[in-house]
Amino acid sequence: MSPKQLYGVTGIFLLSIACFLPLAKLNDFIISIIPVWSNYAYEGGIWNWRDISFFAVTLSILILLSLFFAFKKNFNGILITSLLVLFVIFIIFITLLQVESKASVYSNVHFQIGWGWVSLLPGAALLLRAGINKSA
Repeated sequence: MSPKQLYGVTGIFLLSIACFLPLAKLNDFIISIIPVWSNYAYEGGIWNWRDISFFAVTLSILILLSLFFAFKKNFNGILITSLLVLFVIFIIFITLLQVESKASVYSNVHFQIGWGWVSLLPGAALLLRAGINKSA
């Protein structure tokens, strides 16, 4: 396995794990990309999983495509999927910022960024590193 493939597979592994880890918390309620923490809706519209459901499905498809490209040694494909992954992560982050602004109106609702970003951002960076051509 080449070093670029190793970067790609490691990034894919970290991204896959990050889909299930908590990205944020509303009081004791956990928000993750894949709704394994029963995070469908909370507090009358402060958080609805459907806000990022399209991007959760898109991220899953991009992870599978990246895995395919890594094993086929198509590093241009990995570069394209990694840029799309970064775009999806950006949209999810913007959505969480909107949730934070909605939660700040209520005094009894506390928003906190979770530790799932520790896996999500390095995974995307490793995937991007796998797709970048060293000679360019």
